[in-house]
Order: sequence, then C-alpha cells, then structure tokens
Amino acid sequence: MLFGGTDVGSLTAQAVILENGKVVGWKNMRVLPNPIESAKKVMGELLEELGLKKDDVIIFATGYGREKLVEAGYAREHVSEISCHARGAFWLNPSVRTVIDIGGQDAKVIRIDEKGRLVNFVMNDKCAAGTGRFLEIQAKALGIKLEELGDMTFIAKNPV
Repeated sequence: MLFGGTDVGSLTAQAVILENGKVVGWKNMRVLPNPIESAKKVMGELLEELGLKKDDVIIFATGYGREKLVEAGYAREHVSEISCHARGAFWLNPSVRTVIDIGGQDAKVIRIDEKGRLVNFVMNDKCAAGTGRFLEIQAKALGIKLEELGDMTFIAKNPV
C-alpha cells in the first residue's frame, strides 16, 4: 500500500510517498499563493515522476491549510505538523528525543518519548528572528547563498 504526505508551510511545500515503510520519492518546491494549489502541484509532480496516479496513494496533509485539503477531498486526513515532526524524527532515528524545526516564519522545539510520542513543545510566537525567512534575508544582505550561512559561523572572530 502506498501512503503520501504533503506539507505546505509559509515558504515551501513538500510531498513524500512511502511504500511498506520506505521512502519511494519526495519533492520540495516554493509555495504558490494558494496552499491547496501548492499541495496539489508538489504532490502531482511527484506522482507524475513516479508514474503514479492520485488514486494509487492514500494522502495525508499537514502544515498550513491542511484542513482545507481534507475538506476538498484531496487528502484523507490532516495531522498537525508538530505530531508529524515527532513521528518522522522517531521513524528516522528511534533514539531522538528532541526535534528543532526552524520554519519559514516560526520555530518549534519538540520533545518526544521513547515510543516516539509527543511529550511537549514550545513555539516562538512573538518574532520571526531566527526563522527560515529571516535567515534567507540575512544571507542576501551578506551577499552569500543561504547554504553558506552556517559555514560562516566557523570563521567568526568574536563568536557570541
């Protein structure tokens, strides 16, 4: 059986297809103005690359607009992105107990237990500093690619 997941955030949309617990394929793109269209586009392109049709896959939705994807009949169920992070991190590495998500406009720290269940989380809700969009803007201001930003921390003369 094939399962799919789509996540539409403030900056990017992702899709993944799993078969028997293994990743068959995934895709990432910048979001479109409409979250439903973003989800349909990213999943549609992934399905096409894999030679599949939407009816071949049971799709779940998370992220911005996830409820609307279920209401529109595009996804079977919606799951909070915090729960998805906990389950996904545990699936990748069962020893993980903390997940840090730096999103486009917020950041979350998630605690999970030894069975991969969500224990607690905190989320910034006052400022976008340190989020993905903030980091993109800072990289642009420095005249470097976003991917180079992390390496710059190693050459700081006066690290904080």
